[in-house]
Amino acid sequence: MLDSTSASETSSGPGVRDRSTRLVLGLACLLGCGDSGKVLEYTDLLRRAEQQEVLEGARLQTFTWNLSGDHRPLLFQHPPSRVALGPRPAGEDCRIHFSLGINSPAWSQSDGVDFRIALETATGVQVLFEESLDPRTSPAAEWRERTVPIPDSSPPGARLVFETRPGAAGNRDSDHAGWASPHIVCRVPRPASPELRAPHVILVSIDTLRPDHLGAYGYERDTSPVLDELALESLVFENAFSPSPWTLPAHASLFTGLYPEEHGAGHAAPFVPLGAGVATLAEHLRAAGYRTIAFSAGGVMSRSNGLARGFERWTEWTKANLRSVLPGVFAELETRADRPVFLFLHTYDVHGPYAEWERPDAEAAAGPDEAEWRRIRGIRYHDYLLLDRFGGLDGVVAAYDAGIRSVDAQLGSLFERLREIGMYDPALIIVTSDHGESLYERGLYIGHSYSLHDEEIGVPLIVRLPEASRAGRSRDLVSLVDVVPLVLHVTGAPAPENLSGVDPLRILDRTAPARSSLRGEATHTGARYWRALERKWITTPHPRGSRWSRVPGGLWDRFEWDGRTYDLSRDPGEKESIGDPEALADAAIGPSAAWLHSDRIPGVGGEETPIGVEQAEQLRALGYFDPEGRTPPGERREGAR
Repeated sequence: MLDSTSASETSSGPGVRDRSTRLVLGLACLLGCGDSGKVLEYTDLLRRAEQQEVLEGARLQTFTWNLSGDHRPLLFQHPPSRVALGPRPAGEDCRIHFSLGINSPAWSQSDGVDFRIALETATGVQVLFEESLDPRTSPAAEWRERTVPIPDSSPPGARLVFETRPGAAGNRDSDHAGWASPHIVCRVPRPASPELRAPHVILVSIDTLRPDHLGAYGYERDTSPVLDELALESLVFENAFSPSPWTLPAHASLFTGLYPEEHGAGHAAPFVPLGAGVATLAEHLRAAGYRTIAFSAGGVMSRSNGLARGFERWTEWTKANLRSVLPGVFAELETRADRPVFLFLHTYDVHGPYAEWERPDAEAAAGPDEAEWRRIRGIRYHDYLLLDRFGGLDGVVAAYDAGIRSVDAQLGSLFERLREIGMYDPALIIVTSDHGESLYERGLYIGHSYSLHDEEIGVPLIVRLPEASRAGRSRDLVSLVDVVPLVLHVTGAPAPENLSGVDPLRILDRTAPARSSLRGEATHTGARYWRALERKWITTPHPRGSRWSRVPGGLWDRFEWDGRTYDLSRDPGEKESIGDPEALADAAIGPSAAWLHSDRIPGVGGEETPIGVEQAEQLRALGYFDPEGRTPPGERREGAR
């Protein structure tokens, strides 16, 4: 039910937004703010690379590069090279935005690169930008952000030419030049907004986000002012949970409205893909006339795992931070949407290694003593977290929170862009996560995938209905499997009959019974959970060494692998088990207990997908292990779309 003590329970309509002053963040007001007759239009030059014209040298390639912990998508250009990326866009006050970089592995060997951007016509060349990067005079391989105006007087047909040349010493083999997140922003006349028969749908998944680290869920630190404001005009579900503590099966449930043992993705083995016979939310909405677009941070969220099915456009930049991806998102969100849009946006910015780019305080220390902290850092599983940066748990939590603050600020930019082009108020906006993160609760570990305690399966679920027509807080149990029926209900799209999810709006209206319980599993161990509002059962995993047990070395002995039952009314932190889950579940939930302690059903999703070298590198950077339990080889190159 909606919380009867919530001040926002009966709030409705756009007036909710007037309670507090909006933060204007990021990119949305770089140009033309206050000009009601104009709107900003974005051109993504990364996408233009698909139709590039090579004038000299090799083709531009698209990758993700990591410079000093900052992952950005880019155009890679090996000098000497000249490539045309189409005509300059029409519009006023046009500016090119980009960052320059030389790839980290080549930095120490490079003799420098000369970068140039020019406008070329049949009658001449107009140089817009020239700069040299020389590692011999610069301290580190970092991004250099630049903005270059395009003269209004330049002809619309002039083509943009990107050029790189070797530095003075001319050591071409070691030069790896990149233009990160290159895009053009122009002011154009504001088009008329068409009448749409269905609302836009904006679904944001912030990978690894715990709800209890957001202000809207009671966190004391100021990590999430944008999401906290969104919550004021939204439905906030306080008891939302994931059916899995890791990315693939959780997102497959988010996309299908089914539990892992029903859709099969990541169920019987970690990298079993989503089967072709399982319908996705994108397929439902596309059949209903939606334009379906997605931006994924790759890795587990790869098209190879079946998650891209139903999207007309799936853009995949492995581990690229959200800020560097937004220009491409803004370019896809056209200034005049002639049909409803379904946008799915996924980011690993909160995922470990936490807030690499924030330079967290390595001296902060709390929690485990020095000897225990050394043991934690020595567990091989923790290598991807780069825990040597931190003196203790306080530093880890501060860096995790810094990632949340960064994502929150970029969501502010996204929401401002949606307002500017008239897509915000008519949209259904959902912000959630696939799972949470253990931060050494119960002295276990730092990370996710292996525990079924609430810090790993609890997720935020903030739902802003079109025109902010309803707001409040609900304590009802909800699951990620409930998102598909919710979206189909609000959009009016037909819903299949086989969904396990229940529309939370029907629960709130009491046209559907409230959930008495929900369930989930840990693919890597075979353990399962069953959760009611005041009682929780976690079963014993498969034996160590069995084909279904994939716990990394160093973690197995840290866990309480016997079955557990918790009385959440007295012990919400799940500190003390009250007895054997099988016996207690049999008495409490009757026939449902058979699922809880039955053997895993193998092979529901088919054969496990072989992991290639490039995807293995991506997974290693995210802390995942290949099917044989080994850490994949060292990072070489990160994924293109």
